[in-house]
Amino acid sequence: MVKFKVNFMTSKLNIEIIDDAEGTPGASRQYTRFRQNKDKFEKAWNDNRYISFEAASAALKEALTEENFKVVKLERIEKTPIAVFYLESMEG
Repeated sequence: MVKFKVNFMTSKLNIEIIDDAEGTPGASRQYTRFRQNKDKFEKAWNDNRYISFEAASAALKEALTEENFKVVKLERIEKTPIAVFYLESMEG
């Protein structure tokens, strides 16, 4: 599972690995694939972040789904502009 933080007030997706998923089959492949598509994910986020957090999150989820990632959980850190996305690969 890939987990990363997004700061709603910045234009860059700051990938901070929260759980290195050591021992998870295919984890490094997931991180590599995520990083390869980072520009696409940032564009989805940036095109919508001034509308609302919800709009930006929805656009980002859609972009992630297109690249075979599933958002398992989304946590917004209370009283901060930071969210944590928990992803699973839908690759077979």
